[in-house]
Order: sequence, then structure tokens, then C-alpha cells
Amino acid sequence: MYIHIKMSGIVGLSSNVRTKLSRDVFDKLISIQHRGMDFAGMVSEAQNLKNAGCVQAVFEPHLLDIFKGNYLLGHVTSHDFPQNKYQLFSSFYPCDVVLCHNGILTNR
Repeated sequence: MYIHIKMSGIVGLSSNVRTKLSRDVFDKLISIQHRGMDFAGMVSEAQNLKNAGCVQAVFEPHLLDIFKGNYLLGHVTSHDFPQNKYQLFSSFYPCDVVLCHNGILTNR
């Protein structure tokens, strides 16, 4: 009998200087990838990349160079979401807001 356990993993890094944190977050996502191999995503102050697949499939080496800034958030999950529901939601206007969660959020 196979039981699919839904898990997630979140990594966040920040720096006082504007730098490329993507390689460090990529390495950390690889180390927690056992928490979920169905989806991977990364978001910085100006970039958001998320897609179905394991970390190596989503983030090709040349794509890591687009992430620059003072913070970077990464996420892996094993949830079976429709593609338009993948997590790591971001809004950069009127202020920077990034949301990553492990569950269902509702507005009542």
C-alpha cells in the first residue's frame, strides 16, 4: 500500500548587501528536496520563478543569475496543486510582499 505524504520545505536568506543569493538557496533547496519533489520555486525582490519538477529541473544554472537582491526565498513541496496554484506568491507594488505557506489560506 502506497501512502502519499504531502510535505514542504522553505529556505530564506537575506543579506545587507545586494548580492546573488541564488546559488546558496539552490544548494539549500537541494538539501531539503526530500521534503517535496513535485514543485520548486524561488522569489527575490524583483524575480519570481516557480514550476513543477525537482529543484535541478526547475532551476537551470543560467536561470540562477536572474535573482539579485537583499533577500531570496525558496520552496519545495510535494502537494498536487494545479499549476496556477503553485505557491510563492509575490507582489512588488505598492510594497514588497512574498508569501509562502504550507496549507490553505482563506479570506473570510
